[in-house]
Formats: sequence, C-alpha cells, structure tokens
Amino acid sequence: MPARDLQSFVVEQQRDVHWTVRSDCAEWFLTDIAPHYQQIEKEKGVEVIKQSMRRVVCRVGPPLARDGNLIIKRQAFSGVSYFLKYVLLRNKAAQEWRIAWRLAEANIPSFMPVALGERRKWGSVTECCLVAEEISGAEKLSRYTESLGQQPETKEKHLQIRRLLRDLAQLLGRLNGAGIYHPDLHGANILVRPKGETAYDLFLIDLHAVWQMRGLLSWHEHRTLALLARGLYVLRNDAKLATLIADYQQARGRKRESWRKVFPAVKRQMRKRQCELFEARDRRCMRTSTNFIDRRDNDCRIIFRRILADHPLVTDPLDKSSRVQPNLSKQYEVTEYADHLKARAVWRTIHGLRLRRQSAPRPHVLVESHDPKVPSCILTEIVPDARLLSERLEEYPAVAKGQVFVEKTTLHKAVAKRLSAACVNGVKHRECIASSLIVARGKNDWDVLFDLTSSVTFKRHLNDNEKIDMLVQFAASVPSFTRTAAWRFYQICFRYSRRWMRRDVVGRIWRKVHDRLSSNQIMHNGVDRKCTSGASDS
Repeated sequence: MPARDLQSFVVEQQRDVHWTVRSDCAEWFLTDIAPHYQQIEKEKGVEVIKQSMRRVVCRVGPPLARDGNLIIKRQAFSGVSYFLKYVLLRNKAAQEWRIAWRLAEANIPSFMPVALGERRKWGSVTECCLVAEEISGAEKLSRYTESLGQQPETKEKHLQIRRLLRDLAQLLGRLNGAGIYHPDLHGANILVRPKGETAYDLFLIDLHAVWQMRGLLSWHEHRTLALLARGLYVLRNDAKLATLIADYQQARGRKRESWRKVFPAVKRQMRKRQCELFEARDRRCMRTSTNFIDRRDNDCRIIFRRILADHPLVTDPLDKSSRVQPNLSKQYEVTEYADHLKARAVWRTIHGLRLRRQSAPRPHVLVESHDPKVPSCILTEIVPDARLLSERLEEYPAVAKGQVFVEKTTLHKAVAKRLSAACVNGVKHRECIASSLIVARGKNDWDVLFDLTSSVTFKRHLNDNEKIDMLVQFAASVPSFTRTAAWRFYQICFRYSRRWMRRDVVGRIWRKVHDRLSSNQIMHNGVDRKCTSGASDS
C-alpha cells in the first residue's frame, strides 16, 4: 500500500485480528462486520457464492452492508508449507489489497477495497480476509461471451463483438503499459457491464497473482493475450484474435500491421498454456478436492466423487455384494482389477483423457484393495448402446454399397476425427487398436470413446513418428481395411489436422505414411501384412 494513502485508513486490532479499513467505512464496519466475520455466512442477508475447504466467498447485503453490497473473501491456511510461505511472502488477501490500490492509481478499473484483516501466529498469517464493494450490474466476461455466442448471427451481434474486442484491447494496453502483469487473466477474472450501445465497462478481479515491474517484456504481452484468448468464445476464431491483437498494438502506440509478427507467438503461448493446465490438473483426481474425496482405511484406499458419498460401494468398499449389478444403479458398472496399481493407472488415465476433451466412460469411484482376496475396482457410468469398435466393424461386409457404405464411411470419419484430436492434444496410445475403442450411436453422429486402459501416456507434443505409429497401428488392426480404405482413413485424419499443422508438415507425414504402408505390405485384400493386429511396427 502506498505510504501517501495511510492517512485515509484506520488500523485497529480486534482480539488477534489486525484490521486495515478505509476511513469512510471504519465506523460501521468495525462494529457490525469485523467482530463476527468468521461466521458471517450465517447472518441474515448474506449469500454464499463459493465455499471450499479453505476458502469462503460471501455476498453481504443490507442491513449489514451500507451503500451497496459487499464481497467478503475469507481464507484459512494450515500446515508447515503455508507457515513458511507466509513468513516471507504476502498472503493472497494482502497482495490483492495492495494491487487494487495500484490499479486505482493507474486509472485501471477494478473493485474498490473496503478492509483487510489478518490473523497472525508466530509471525505467519493463519487466516486472512478481504472485503470489497460489489460491482453492481456486472457479470463475468466468459459467461457474457457465451450468451453472446448463442444469439443469431446478425449485424448488431458482430458490432457488439467488435466493440467488446476494442475495449478489451484498450484495457490490456493500459494494464501492460503501466507495467502490471496478470498471470491468471481469463474470462472469469474480468467483469463486463454494458455501457449504453457503444461501449463496455470492464473490471479486473482476482488480483492475488498480479505483480508489477518497471517494464514488461514482449513475452509477458504475448502471454497476456494468450491467456485471455484461450478461454473466450469470441476469440476462438483466428480472425477475431487477429483483430484483438491489432487493436492491442494500436493501444500500445504501435502500428496495427505489426499484429502479423505477434500472432504466431500468441498461438504458441496458447498451446503452451493449455499443456500447463493439463499437467497441473492431472493429479486432482488423486486427492481430496472440490469434486473428489480421498479416504484411506486399513485395508483399502477409496477415492470417490462427493455426489456418490452414500453409494454402497463407498460405504462398504470391501463387500463383494456391493459390486453385483442388482445392488448397483442401472447407470453404473464395476470393472475389477487384480492389481491395485493397475486400477490406479487406469483411473488416472481416464481422467487425463476426459481432461483433454477425449471421450471416455466417466469414472466415479476407485477402490484400491490391499486385501489379496478382494480385487480393486473402478465404478464408471454405463454408455448406452456402446460396443467395441472391432465388433461393430465386423458387422459390415468387406464391400459395402448403398446405405451400408454411407454408414460405414461415417463411422470411419468419426474414428479418424477422434484419433486426430488425440494426436493434437498429446495423447499417445501404445495399443491403439480397434478393440481399445468403443462406439455408440449419438444424435447425429457416432460417439467414439476410449475404453478403460492404462496404455496411454500424455505429452505436450507428439512428433510425426508417434502420430504415424498410432494411425498405422490402428489401420493394421482392422481386417476389413483394404488399401483404398486405409488411404481414405489417413486422408480424413490429415483433413482434421490441417487446422493445427502447417501444410509442409502434413506433406512430410504423408510421405512417411506412404513409406510405412509400403514396408508393412498392406495388400488390396487387407490380409497379407507384416504388422499383425494389435502390434506396432515402431
């Protein structure tokens, strides 16, 4: 907090909590809210917005709040790591309080802080509380853009998007021009409020990760644009992203035409950020979090979703009768494994696939049994009308005509699209064969899902040989694939990959596939081939 602003604040100690309050709010805040802030969610006129194990966010209205609603963010810390961390560093509430006033000095719109409370023990913060005024009439930018995208395509809609991109670019230009870097800038951390029909009011929130420096590097600017573009509906189109970058360059006093040099760097940062999020969230399914509970007993470890806390498999995981289908709901099924490490690997793999937007049966409960008499198991949702891809392909004749040919080609396209998306998202399947995929009829198309497996590894980027191995291995596992059908399958894969790969890269992969197919001796009848079904030639 700047030293010149100390005169406008009241500092007071209540019990073991140190409060710093704005002077115009000190009289009523220190008497009405500060004494019982720990149980504020139980008071009348208080709405809980978000609640987790360590953090509570509430909206406080009249009669406790004066002149509008208040937002109270309370967070508790426990453990040695937090104790050592906040001996040396500012806690989240203090950092957000400090940055909010810095933004106010730079005339960058944000929330208006009211009070900061800190509870200390042995020199470290064990609990902190930030109170701010609610921004009335504003909603999250991500939610607003999603509702905007659902509107019919009209001229007014495109004008709204254009004005929104212009105001976003001006906000980012002022933010980075002041030397302020927001490493967690996304659509949920920006509030938007329409200002008539020609402009928008934008406000920055969640400032605990923001830091300020004398001058930002070009890497920081590219990263800021990538963070914002990755999660907004209106920026999924490259043309809209190019418009935002051009407006940003103009807001920073540069030429609009310089967006051509910045655009590739922003796209690289978007891909890098996506991989970082995947790596950070891969382990959430193995510990207690917002969605899961990790419970350990003497003979087993059980991880389950909170919505299934009363399920028979959760209450008595070692009882074999709880795994019988009559005792389960009709929408769940149990898969057993003799090795608990195998069950854990499958659990993490399926969550990793779903995190990367790859379809797979949704897992709900993992039971790791250390009793040799009781196997480990995973509870998943049943996919209606799902069958193995190998069984589904056997139903079609080798030479299909008419409606059968159209249906078979549609299935091949759906599989090619699924494998192409897996390659693009860094999913390497070591046993990519027809029996490792399941298919079900959707409303308009086939739904292709990965079966429960542990033969998947996740990487930031698959090289050309790894992509080719997956595609050729799958084609070799389908007996009905003739040479013509195999070529058609690869063409579909490359067609879906051109949005993410340059044309010269596609050409190199195409030549390597030709060499690999020639070495595998895939004959016209689809029978004589070196790589047998389910085996990789790499």
